[in-house]
Amino acid sequence: MDHPYNSGSRIDEVAAILTRVTGSAAVVDRPERTATAATAKGVAGLAEVANALADAGVQVEDLSLRQPTLDEVFLTLTGVPIEDGEPAGPAHDGQAPVRPAGAGGQATGAKHEVRT
Repeated sequence: MDHPYNSGSRIDEVAAILTRVTGSAAVVDRPERTATAATAKGVAGLAEVANALADAGVQVEDLSLRQPTLDEVFLTLTGVPIEDGEPAGPAHDGQAPVRPAGAGGQATGAKHEVRT
């Protein structure tokens, strides 16, 4: 866009739009001014997100479709975040990690990411 919206003040609105369009809860990173949500709609969903943002009058710096990071996939599949300095393996108490409720494997698919 010619004049990117550089204030994070509308990030909650962006997250609500992403959640509505994708059907997945958006994750907000305020310092990075991004909102990200899992999607099964691919490029067609990207156009739907762009149209919804335009209809709301939200100018964005970047709108993209990306694959999840390995950390996101690991968290979704195991329910345990990878921590710096720790090996990526079973929980330290010897029990298998519990998958978070409602995860549904969504972090293993594509994601829409919006930077305001």
